Amino acid sequence: MEAGKIYKMEQFASMLYQSRDGVFTAWFDVKRNVTENVLLKVFILLGKYYPEYIFKSDDFSDHESKWEEYILKDFVYRPDRFNNIYLTHEVYVQDQSGTVLKIKPGDETIELIYGMDDDIPIFGIQIYPYVYFDENFIIKNHKERKDTYVEIVDQYKAARLNRSFLTGLLKEMEELLEADIKEIEGGKYFSENHIFRYGIKEDAVLNKRK
Repeated sequence: MEAGKIYKMEQFASMLYQSRDGVFTAWFDVKRNVTENVLLKVFILLGKYYPEYIFKSDDFSDHESKWEEYILKDFVYRPDRFNNIYLTHEVYVQDQSGTVLKIKPGDETIELIYGMDDDIPIFGIQIYPYVYFDENFIIKNHKERKDTYVEIVDQYKAARLNRSFLTGLLKEMEELLEADIKEIEGGKYFSENHIFRYGIKEDAVLNKRK
């Protein structure tokens, strides 16, 4: 892996966003509303695993900024409503030579949900990019024709890194929130047998795309 180098590669767009429903969602068993202090600690914890992550938007602002700037200037704690906060962080992929690359997606990679839902306190995290699977798909252009085709690519080394960061994050979030993960949901294109409490299992594979 080339340390410190960020790549933007259009051919990985299909891998990053196979579905707008996301790849994994975890709901935490919070007994009361998450305090502002704890929520700020969640932002700091995200910075431990994804140091260069940025704020994309929330329900009141779409001013893209570094996460530290968002905390200091733009974040407004609104505990009595349903809140969505969208963030973007770098992810790992492999090119055809097997080299692991760090790329910066253009859209959100994480959604945080907190506040109240029908007078019930909630806290959840939704993960969007499909970068946690040992094999994946990229869309390539035919050299001689104008159409595109799907190619299966090995992503084992990159996926292992992505899985380990997600698992570590979810475990520490449980400790920080003092709340266990009570419910998990998977995304499209793979079996829910491939998810567990702390993310995506090691043997997870995508279903064949049509």
